[in-house]
Amino acid sequence: MQQSMTGFCNITEVFNNKRIVLDIRCLNSKAFDLSIRLPILYKELENDIRQFVSKLLIRGKIDFLCTVELIEYSSSTVLNKPILKQYFKEFFEIKQELNLSSYHPDWFSFLVGLPNVIQTKSVEITDEEKQFILSFVEKAINNVVLYRTNEGNVLIADILERIEQIEYLLNEIKLHEQQRLVLLKQRIYNNLKEFLNDIQIDKNRLEQEFIYYIEKMDITEEQTRILLHCNFFKEVAKKEHNAGKKLSFIAQELGREINTLGSKSQDFNIQRIVVQMKDELEKVKEQLLNLL
Repeated sequence: MQQSMTGFCNITEVFNNKRIVLDIRCLNSKAFDLSIRLPILYKELENDIRQFVSKLLIRGKIDFLCTVELIEYSSSTVLNKPILKQYFKEFFEIKQELNLSSYHPDWFSFLVGLPNVIQTKSVEITDEEKQFILSFVEKAINNVVLYRTNEGNVLIADILERIEQIEYLLNEIKLHEQQRLVLLKQRIYNNLKEFLNDIQIDKNRLEQEFIYYIEKMDITEEQTRILLHCNFFKEVAKKEHNAGKKLSFIAQELGREINTLGSKSQDFNIQRIVVQMKDELEKVKEQLLNLL
């Protein structure tokens, strides 16, 4: 089973008076790159969440966002009356000393903005809420895995079709193999005849040289290796999990053999087929960048 590195999940759950939203987005990346944004209240859970994400999502650029909204108003702040009164007393005394009787600022708005006048109640999450958040995170991550798996199935189906197309093109090359050898031999012979002109040629020796040269230009080995690489690619894609990197390595080796076949063939028809094979392989490589 192969997974795409692209994934998305946005789900909402309610716990007591809180509406909790998890938003997870995954993009392609060679490494594991995780960004977590949590409310201050849940900061202590960051390490647990990070372990969950790294274990199940494995690789990619991942943005994890958790937001919390109160369903009903609940005061979490208090007015520190003693400090407010002390501030007011001191500012009133200053006003009297400086004879600012004609000056009438909005004292209350000014005073409540001073340090420690408005204080936030200390709130701690319960063990029950911690367990709820972690279970909720696991549920969201499993949704992302499902999204990745579905997209990975589509990608791998397209990739395997292109591998099979390379195999089909490989069989097309065999149709031109015999003609290629005849033309290659004729071209060499004509070139020698033109170059040597009236010089006598030992035909037996020439045939030996032809055989040696044609053996060097033989592409049977490359064809065999291309077929083996295609079979190995399909085997890994169908049996191994999250094998994107391994499949990329196989595709690289496949590309080397296709390049060698093209350079050795010295035949237009075969080189035209090789170009088609390269085109299919490039599309395979592009798709593999999306696989985990």
